[in-house]
Amino acid sequence: MPEMVENKEKQERPSAPAPVSPAPGKGSAFPLIARVWVLAGALAWGASLAYLLSALPAMGAEVAPLSRFGAPLRMWALAAGAGLSAVLAWLGLIKLGGKLAWAKPGLGKWARGAALGGGLSIAIFAAFSFYMVPPSGSVWWTTLWTDKVLGFTSTLKPMFFASAALFLTLGYGIHLFLNRERSADFLIETEGELRKVSWPARKEYVGSSVVVLVVVLVVSLFLTAVDHGLSWLMQVTRIGF
Repeated sequence: MPEMVENKEKQERPSAPAPVSPAPGKGSAFPLIARVWVLAGALAWGASLAYLLSALPAMGAEVAPLSRFGAPLRMWALAAGAGLSAVLAWLGLIKLGGKLAWAKPGLGKWARGAALGGGLSIAIFAAFSFYMVPPSGSVWWTTLWTDKVLGFTSTLKPMFFASAALFLTLGYGIHLFLNRERSADFLIETEGELRKVSWPARKEYVGSSVVVLVVVLVVSLFLTAVDHGLSWLMQVTRIGF
């Protein structure tokens, strides 16, 4: 009889809930985006090398269909660019392909997304600065294509491929750095700590902001009055004039 009661209690006792795995988040589509990113970077570096080698004085026939765009490409330069693209694509997709997936998806997405966005913003600034480095008479500023897009005249130059290659490479490196286990854990823990912060109510931070603005306004007016008053006094007494 006691055994029957014990078995009944075990059956009625609620079982512990199964652990909930984090949402897939960026883990599903992110590898595909990363692979396209790597391929685009490899092609950009290959195009940059092809245009650089074509600008050197060397023997070789030009590729007629591509020469019509304004920047002649030589066969051996085009082959070298294609080889570089193949090597970089192999390194990014095969050698380092296991690091393309988003580690620990669904965890710390806001902190990790903000870090990735900030890094890409720096990469965009670096790529734009690199784009403006060559002088106007450089081979990198040869016009490849010109047309109107949305009413604006758009021009494609070889320097675009070099700056795009730099941006894509920096973005790839930033992803590898943020996707490390140590970096991911740090950002996940950072977001967890931020969620524990007790933020003030709307009335509190609005009132504090108003107080700060009023104080800044009063101090600014006081300093302006003192500056004009001292200037007027020095002009009247002719001190320093």
